[in-house]
Amino acid sequence: MKPTPGAVVTKRALDYACSFDDYADEKIAELKPYASEKRNVCLQAAIVVATLIQWERRDGAAGRDLRHQGVCRSYAPAVAHRHLSVIQDLCAKLLSVETPPWKADEIPSLASAVGVGDKDLIAALGAWLARTVTKKPTLGPAEQKIASAMGRSAWTSATMIVRRLPKIS
Repeated sequence: MKPTPGAVVTKRALDYACSFDDYADEKIAELKPYASEKRNVCLQAAIVVATLIQWERRDGAAGRDLRHQGVCRSYAPAVAHRHLSVIQDLCAKLLSVETPPWKADEIPSLASAVGVGDKDLIAALGAWLARTVTKKPTLGPAEQKIASAMGRSAWTSATMIVRRLPKIS
């Protein structure tokens, strides 16, 4: 059976997050004090969100709700809430939403982020990742290094995932 596009997104995001973790353990000493599981979940969420943004850039708004629902449904019920709550936290930060109006089992529209430049999105993803992983509200030099590396990794991984997804005509 062929995997759904939503399943491709979440599976590839997990794969890329885990491969970054292996790289980070050797190359980014600043990340070593932080739990690997937390890093993986946060990076996977950032990759999923970056993928949804790039996917919408490529295919437009048509089918957005189905794409987002497909990603939500691709998580196993036992872990869906955990992953979706992290994704929603990132979406709230990117969309500058104080109190998210969306349901616990949905990913909001990221249409307002589609027009933002790559560098700004990479920086926003990285800053959220560094703050979430380190639990530090401000980014010093060590956290900025983490933000830079993780933001680039999330964006690049998303680019590779979108290339694997079928285009919507």
